[in-house]
Amino acid sequence: MYENDYSTLLPDWNVSLINCRAMQMGFRRDELDDVQQQIVPHLLNFTFDPAKSNGASEQTAIVAVIDQQLKTMARAQVRYRKHVEQFHPNPNVKGADDDLPAAVYEESPDLKLDVQLAIEALSPRDREICTALSKGHSIAQIARDLGCDRYIVRCAVRDIRSRFQAIGLEGWLSH
Repeated sequence: MYENDYSTLLPDWNVSLINCRAMQMGFRRDELDDVQQQIVPHLLNFTFDPAKSNGASEQTAIVAVIDQQLKTMARAQVRYRKHVEQFHPNPNVKGADDDLPAAVYEESPDLKLDVQLAIEALSPRDREICTALSKGHSIAQIARDLGCDRYIVRCAVRDIRSRFQAIGLEGWLSH
């Protein structure tokens, strides 16, 4: 069902707990692989100490770690959506410049041309990845849509980021 396999690192109940808590907090099923990838390192670094637990069980402490990370991820998603909405105020309106945020152009008309040129300089596949990223799709979603490995998408994202940085468009990169 899921692409990630952490059976050699964590007990299965920890991964099941991540999935369960994530679904309860509103994460979609297609986001669970990415959620696991972000939370598992925190669980690997976590050491349960009964002396410092105030009587809490190991499972309760792990739930607290998972919930804290999920809340952090949810806040990051909200910030990202606000960032996207700032540049894409009405994503349902289709036009010639669908891939280009209109709100920023009022401040710098040359910016539109710079962004258009940067996007046109990308390969068709990189343009597709760039568009999907601008719509808030995850690496896993993009890889599934393109029928390729997540590593390939990550490399493409790294290359796109480098190209945008090289021509001074750091403001178009989400942090």
